Amino acid sequence: MISRSTSSINQEGNTLVSVQGNIEFRNVYFSYLSRPEIPILSGVYLAVPAKKTVALVGRNGSGKSSIIPLMERFYDPTLGEVLLDGENIKSLKLEWLRSQIGLVTQEPALLSLSIRDNIAYGRSATPDQIEEAAKTAHAHTFISSLEKGYETQVGRAGLALMEEQKIKLSVARAVLSNPSILLLDEVTGGLAFEAERAVQEALDILMLGRSTIIIARHLSLIRNAGYIVVMEEGQLVEMGTHEELLAIDGLYAELLRCEEAAKLPKRTPIRNHKETASFQIDKDFSAGHSFQEPSSPKMAKSPSLQRMHFTHAFQPPEGTFNNLQESPKAQKPPSELIMDNGLPSDAADKEPSIKRQGSFEMRLPELPKIDVHSANRQSSNASDPESPISPLLTSDPKNECSHSKTFRSIGAAIFGSFNPLLAYVIALVVVAYYRYEGHHLHQEVDKWCLTIACMGIVTVVHDSFTLRKSLYLSISHVSTASCSELTLCYCSSTMLRNEVGWFDEENSADTLSMRLANDATFVRAAFSNRLSIFIQDTAAIVVAVLIGMLLEWRLALVGLATLPVLTISAIAQKMWLAGFSRGIQEMHRKASLVLEDAVRNIYTVVAFCAGNKFLLFACNALLLWFTAFSVKNGNIDLSTALKEYTVFSFATFALVEPFGLAPYILKWQKSLTSVFEIIDRVPKIDPDDNSGLKPPNVFGSIELKNVDFCYPTRPEMMILSNFSLKVSGGQTVAVVGVSGPGKSTIISLIEGFCDPIAGQVLLDGRDLKLFNLRWLRNHLGLIQQEPIIFSTTIRENIIYARHNATEAEMKEAARIANAHHFISSFPHGYDTHRNEGCRFNTWTEAKNCYCTSGTKECTYFITG
Repeated sequence: MISRSTSSINQEGNTLVSVQGNIEFRNVYFSYLSRPEIPILSGVYLAVPAKKTVALVGRNGSGKSSIIPLMERFYDPTLGEVLLDGENIKSLKLEWLRSQIGLVTQEPALLSLSIRDNIAYGRSATPDQIEEAAKTAHAHTFISSLEKGYETQVGRAGLALMEEQKIKLSVARAVLSNPSILLLDEVTGGLAFEAERAVQEALDILMLGRSTIIIARHLSLIRNAGYIVVMEEGQLVEMGTHEELLAIDGLYAELLRCEEAAKLPKRTPIRNHKETASFQIDKDFSAGHSFQEPSSPKMAKSPSLQRMHFTHAFQPPEGTFNNLQESPKAQKPPSELIMDNGLPSDAADKEPSIKRQGSFEMRLPELPKIDVHSANRQSSNASDPESPISPLLTSDPKNECSHSKTFRSIGAAIFGSFNPLLAYVIALVVVAYYRYEGHHLHQEVDKWCLTIACMGIVTVVHDSFTLRKSLYLSISHVSTASCSELTLCYCSSTMLRNEVGWFDEENSADTLSMRLANDATFVRAAFSNRLSIFIQDTAAIVVAVLIGMLLEWRLALVGLATLPVLTISAIAQKMWLAGFSRGIQEMHRKASLVLEDAVRNIYTVVAFCAGNKFLLFACNALLLWFTAFSVKNGNIDLSTALKEYTVFSFATFALVEPFGLAPYILKWQKSLTSVFEIIDRVPKIDPDDNSGLKPPNVFGSIELKNVDFCYPTRPEMMILSNFSLKVSGGQTVAVVGVSGPGKSTIISLIEGFCDPIAGQVLLDGRDLKLFNLRWLRNHLGLIQQEPIIFSTTIRENIIYARHNATEAEMKEAARIANAHHFISSFPHGYDTHRNEGCRFNTWTEAKNCYCTSGTKECTYFITG
């Protein structure tokens, strides 16, 4: 990967003395490397005069968005060339080229830095320049309203901003870079009208005096462009001004008519007077935020309110709620449905929303059931749920793996006992040279050397085929499956069960991913071959002490006296390392673990080179001195002294080796603590709780009653205050307002992502907290402004919410969402994988989400 040459990088290219801004695409052909058989651009000729604005329009998949990556040299054309002021951009220095281009996209990228650093990213600027750029982009007002202002942390690990605010920061970044060329990629495509107008004003200022290419979806915003280029199937089919293209009455005129037709209010059937549903805004709305049903419809004075009265008074199309009425639950006799929560326990287990857990192919492996929030655990000393390390610490007589694990642990202990036994045999060889001569010497030496050779053969066989290898495989398997994989599974399962508020700031997606990956690695390392080392060395020490006590108890006591010294020194070193590690973690909690590990390991090496080695040799010197002193005074004979000293010398090395793994022990302990902090946490809102109401019939009324709400990370900022809203069954209500008044929070409350501080959210007159959470969400269809598409096939994304949907139902949902045509245009159709060259824009992803909601039999439909 490092050696691979990158053809698009040319650090030795040319630079232009001055940039006029003349851009030309000359006979450009282009296709993505992952799909070379599908042409994206076919012979495109496009000229953008200096300091002029050219807008590119066209249907989805026409190739208009591919112009920008070619201009930025994210890709090079297959054929043809892209020119800047007559120079092929391939001959220009890449870094210089991109410094001349300002790019603003519909989905701007904000790094995990402060707002100030994001605006100034890639350029050194003074605080005054940054604030001036923010004012030009109409971003200064909302930045100043934040508690920390320009120092507010954003990105995935910081404050979540709205799309309008992200785009304004991206515009401010472009203003500060002062580019000669401006590329705008559907910047305002997903914004509301007021937000779109505010961003467009900032863009109009930014485009002055710059060559600009606009990729546009809303045609009404590019009528004043110098030229409008219409693309279809990778080719330019029309070009001209707005008036000229309308006179042609071609594709541009057709697209414009479709856009204007989409803005017209849709006619809906009107129900009879008794079924008419409407609401009015109370006069005291500013104080109570309350919607109430009017006593008579004459409240609707303005045309908009009159339309609202009739628009919301619609009769759902025939069959809309048939699925609810014809479901098996609705057809059962009332006697089968009598229970505290409205459904019997066996019916609850057969609920489609519960069965869905085991359906999707991209899900995590099926996990063991964890009941960390059970009543027994909270109120008594009941046994804790099985932890990831419990398979290593417990033995099940009925479990074959448990028997194998016990046998191999005994094997490790036997292998460890070979160490002092080998020392004892070596001492016997040395003693033979002092005690025997001639033929008897040869016999003794041959006998003990043959013993050593047999021990070596046993060791080789053990290491290669049986005990040690089996122990490593067994413990590594248990460690990998029961510690590493189970750690990942348990933690992932527990993380996903937590309420949405838990994922703010310190528990952002990036932080949790890094934490999970490192913790699982350290747990696996701690319980792999290192566990066998502990067992072997412990056995070696025990056998050495037994041999020493049998040979000469006084010398053995001296040897034992040195063991606590070595133990204390190792523990002191471990505590010192722990203190250093804590300091690093406190100072760099949010930083990458790579630098921390490097620094910590340097200190570990320094520590190993000093204290432990000195104490080891000091203890050996003490043991040698006492041995020589005892032999001199005649307390013990020389042969016994040699045996005793050799055995205990080997034992001291065996004692120091486990403590040489102190850094791994330290990491293992911290990782286990971190893991169980996640596993033991009781979520405030638990989707796995199978209790709660599951009524067979749902009428669809929703009411927010005197709701107060603020986010856990910002308790000082009230989002909703005494807010009330009532939506009757079958009614459509639009919640509008400027950015930041709490519109999106209403969706979070209805979905059960968070609970109100005060007040109630009612479903058919009953508190939302009383319902089973999975059952509730199975009846809700949610489409967000930023659709989530999983890295799997289009088919699996569509049926994600309902795995048992038939092929016909899936395609019908795609047709309703106007997605069937573009899906069928892919070579693999519905089996196209998102990561295999399939590039989705925001609108395409939104259509996928409409399809997903279309496969669900939703009683409630929510868009944000």
